[in-house]
Amino acid sequence: MSPSAMRAAIFLGPGAMEVRDAPAPVPGADDVLLRVLACGICGSDTRALATPPTMHYTPDIVFGHELVGEVVSGAEPGLAAVFPSIPCGSCEQCLDGRGNLCTRIRHIGATMDGGLAELCVVPRSSLVPLPADADPLLSTLVEPLACVMNGCRRAGLRAGDRVLVVGGGPIGLLFAAMARLSGCT
Repeated sequence: MSPSAMRAAIFLGPGAMEVRDAPAPVPGADDVLLRVLACGICGSDTRALATPPTMHYTPDIVFGHELVGEVVSGAEPGLAAVFPSIPCGSCEQCLDGRGNLCTRIRHIGATMDGGLAELCVVPRSSLVPLPADADPLLSTLVEPLACVMNGCRRAGLRAGDRVLVVGGGPIGLLFAAMARLSGCT
């Protein structure tokens, strides 16, 4: 059973967030309740907080989509990362197999409550099971690394390619590491 309140980082609007008590989330029939163990702060989060914002988040939601948690209810016990994008499944883009271009996509931590809280509810379909001995802090990189791997795959990186990575932030460093692991210089 979950407590009735928890601490959470709430996005109030451009330039404003607050850590405060919030109601504990209540899972629906197809949801999983996670006890959050670690949550990254994405560049998207900082852009939503900028004034003026360059990313638009829904006010009064809990920040955080790079999260790792322990399943409390709704799925097999264990550790899990979260795939934060939730396509509608019924628009033309979804029906054509392009859920990433969904016209009604929901996003954990941007349009619905996320993981910068003690507890988080996510759709069961968003869970990415992790090994029991996975490091929760390191595992917050599952989501950004998945984005980088997709970019590398789409770029068609092959051993022997020369690659230029512009930007030395976390995503740029992950791109450089993936390029090197792919045999690129």
